[in-house]
Amino acid sequence: MRFWLLCCALLISVCGTAQAKKNPFRVDGSIGVSHDYYSLTGNGIDHLKNRRPEHVTRFQVYTRFSKGKISLPFEISFNTQSAGVTSSLDGYSSQFSSLSQLKTGDDMLRFVSNPVNRIGFTPVLGKFRFRLGTSTPYFSELVQGSISVFGAGVDYNGKRMFASVGYGISQAGFARDTLKGLAGAYRKEQLSFRLGIGRTDASFFALNALVGNDSPVKGLLPDSTVKPEQGIALSAQWRIQFGRYFFWESEAAASLYTDNTLGIPFKASDIGLPALPEELKLSTSSRADLAGNGAVGFELKGFRLAAKALYVGAGYKSLGYPFLQSDRMEFTISPRLNLLRGDLQVSGSFGQRVNNLSGTKAAPMEQLIVQSNVSIRFCDWFSFSGGYGNFGTRSGILNDSFRIEQVAQNFQVSPLFNFTGKKAVHTLLFSYNRDDFADLNVLSGKVGNNQSEIYLASWNRTSLSGIVNYGLAYNRFKFTSGFANLFNQSLSVNSSLRLFKKRLQLSTSVGRMANLANPNQTEDQQWVLNAGIDYRSRTGFGIGLRWTNNNYLYGSARPDSRFNENTLRVSSSWQF
Repeated sequence: MRFWLLCCALLISVCGTAQAKKNPFRVDGSIGVSHDYYSLTGNGIDHLKNRRPEHVTRFQVYTRFSKGKISLPFEISFNTQSAGVTSSLDGYSSQFSSLSQLKTGDDMLRFVSNPVNRIGFTPVLGKFRFRLGTSTPYFSELVQGSISVFGAGVDYNGKRMFASVGYGISQAGFARDTLKGLAGAYRKEQLSFRLGIGRTDASFFALNALVGNDSPVKGLLPDSTVKPEQGIALSAQWRIQFGRYFFWESEAAASLYTDNTLGIPFKASDIGLPALPEELKLSTSSRADLAGNGAVGFELKGFRLAAKALYVGAGYKSLGYPFLQSDRMEFTISPRLNLLRGDLQVSGSFGQRVNNLSGTKAAPMEQLIVQSNVSIRFCDWFSFSGGYGNFGTRSGILNDSFRIEQVAQNFQVSPLFNFTGKKAVHTLLFSYNRDDFADLNVLSGKVGNNQSEIYLASWNRTSLSGIVNYGLAYNRFKFTSGFANLFNQSLSVNSSLRLFKKRLQLSTSVGRMANLANPNQTEDQQWVLNAGIDYRSRTGFGIGLRWTNNNYLYGSARPDSRFNENTLRVSSSWQF
């Protein structure tokens, strides 16, 4: 209840500030709230469960107070339900608190660390930017940049110098719950630092550092299978701009990572290393390694060419990039052409990747990477785009059952037509996409092929007055392989109508889909109906109502089985 009173007070204060005529600050932003009602019924299906919560309320606020070099943006986005998701860091299921469960500081931390919630305040005062709440700081490609943290930080960006420092929690700790199948997790904390000279959009040199540590929360111990991590990553990063056309950028990094700080401990002096701070816990699972990347290129009018190399040692790991693949080296060349005043654009990427450099596996694995794209505008009413990709994998083992030879190819074309009449614009889009995957069986010598094809055709009529719009779309998907065949096709119709000087919009769409997994059985049928009404006043206030019905009828694979889903969303918003 207190939380809702706080939200109401915030709403009133923001509205009052935005309407103040003599306010020296410029205020803009939006406020919105929505509620979803969900129901599921069916027959012939055992253990039918809801695929969504029955009630979900979402609240969003974004405001920005600005004057000169001062900018005070504020963002809140959250829902009222608890959430169970798989942690992006440790692979274990996580439970996040709902509003009704906010009783302690740890409950609040689990609430704000929910991936669907975001609470952030990033004021900008001259050359300083402060990060309070949820943010995703980015330093470089090897130290930090892929995960969000909840905490505080400050960035300084001057003419000849820049710096950053921050602390945050990327995951809240919670206890094991055997009834819900949750293994629990440690609290993941991060401390980051950056210092550089120059300008990041020109020539610069910077030092980056990140320290990550897992710590238990009092009374919330996870399962014994969950191991606490710790790691530190350091890097030197630079970019040199040679005139207007040439550049060289690179990064050299090192990491010290411990997979389990509860393992058998040892000291750095035991292996001939200098003494380390006591906070860095070394164990038999600790490992140190290097990583680095570099790129050179030049750019002329209408042409750009860049060559890039990347090396990541087998033991390198930064907790700012938990999914960074280690033990690999790759080289890529990326040309790009922009001709005919932008009407012709050609780009591509060609390279090779080698895994298992450490030799811990049977043999290195080589991967060939080829990607090309072309886009051309022939005239005002016709344009064309296409692309081709090739990803080949081959292991170095010969005449062995572990030998791997795989080739994946992708081909796509998409012509687009635009015809402008006296009252409307007609858009025709056709698209074809094909994926081929070939896998060599070294024992039998046979090649297993998987193929998928997607056909798409759509037509949309957009009136120049913007009052009446409608369209038609057809989609066909086919997958064939040696063990399964899948077929899906859909046809949908959509329309919208705007009334009362376009302040009121009525929209609807109807779609029918057919799914078939076995040619000896009858197809599954699915009907999806959407209907909505939206109104927005002159002052920026808007209300909306949207209903979705999903009716699924199984074929002979599950005779006399069906389910029906209904979702109703009521929303209100204000833009100022």
